[in-house]
Amino acid sequence: VMSLKVPWSKRHKLVTKASAGGLSYSLSNSFAQPLTSKELLDITRQRGDSQYIIDEYLNHSLHYTPNGGSRDLRAEVANHYESSEISASNVIICPGAQVALATVMHTIIGDGKGDAITFRPGYQSVSK
Repeated sequence: VMSLKVPWSKRHKLVTKASAGGLSYSLSNSFAQPLTSKELLDITRQRGDSQYIIDEYLNHSLHYTPNGGSRDLRAEVANHYESSEISASNVIICPGAQVALATVMHTIIGDGKGDAITFRPGYQSVSK
């Protein structure tokens, strides 16, 4: 019987996880440490953010967003650029780094005729 190798990412998370005696803040991880809704609201109030932001959070729908991100979010991202050539239609929002990397990879070498060099350790999904 062949045993499965524990992925590097899983071993890394076990070592760095705060609840396992690891780091309180780890900038090497690509995942956010979970907060409760109450903790998020407490942080928002402590920062002095307006009640408007809290109300928007409490009344925000949890339906699926359009592929590529909602138009209002894409417009906000585009507003951070000083070019008139950047608009919401030039921005894509991905639900995580792995989806973003896969999208870029398919865009660049999508015809199957290109090659890519990946580094390890890294996202296992980008390696063959």
